[in-house]
Amino acid sequence: MTLLVAGWVALDEIETPFAKVEQSLGGSATCAALAAAQFTDVRLLAAIGEDFPESEWSKLEGRGIDLAGLTTVPGGTTSRWGARYHYDMNTRDTLYTHLGVNDGWQPVLPGGWQNSSAAFMAADDPATQRSLLG
Repeated sequence: MTLLVAGWVALDEIETPFAKVEQSLGGSATCAALAAAQFTDVRLLAAIGEDFPESEWSKLEGRGIDLAGLTTVPGGTTSRWGARYHYDMNTRDTLYTHLGVNDGWQPVLPGGWQNSSAAFMAADDPATQRSLLG
């Protein structure tokens, strides 16, 4: 089986009462692809900016995820999300959402990807999701 995962790849900044991380690999498509890659072949369809760290690309590649659909948008910046979690770790405040390259980006399936066994539409604009499902 081959799973097509389409959606956002982002860089997250997460604060908790215990720690803070910056430029952590995030985004709903990222999380879905990394989880699914433990069980099946995954094709990731998403956009990133020129600022996307090579180390994060390597994490995805290292899990065997097909990155032919991970498009680097020239001059673009990767989407970013920041949040602060409260002490109970169940409550959070979103600090910011920067759409970056996802603002208006229209994905195009690489050749042969139409034959994917299944598709997972991660969080994204519904119009973008519909365009992929044809």
